[in-house]
Amino acid sequence: PGTVLRNGLNNRYRVLEVSVTQRNGSDPEKHLTITSSQLPEDTELCILKNGWESVPVVPGDIIHLEGECNSGTWMINEQSGYLVLYPDLLLSGTTISNSIRCLRRAVLAERFK
Repeated sequence: PGTVLRNGLNNRYRVLEVSVTQRNGSDPEKHLTITSSQLPEDTELCILKNGWESVPVVPGDIIHLEGECNSGTWMINEQSGYLVLYPDLLLSGTTISNSIRCLRRAVLAERFK
């Protein structure tokens, strides 16, 4: 509630469901059911593979997607597309590099300025 969701160029999706699949010895894939609408039946699919399946996405997270969406399906892999988890939290490169020893330091520094 209160979160602005939208599709298009500056998209913001809410993750509704997360499932991990692995077929016949292939690399694992993470399938995200996502929506940019308040209507529960208006969903799209985002498939994460080739290392992207390790992104710690959980239901309720807000994400931004870059890439191509074909027939309501986003494919994010090593060749195309990317996912931004928590797109409302912007950390500078300097902040991140100053937090090498403590991974939480960058987030804490940004939150408590």
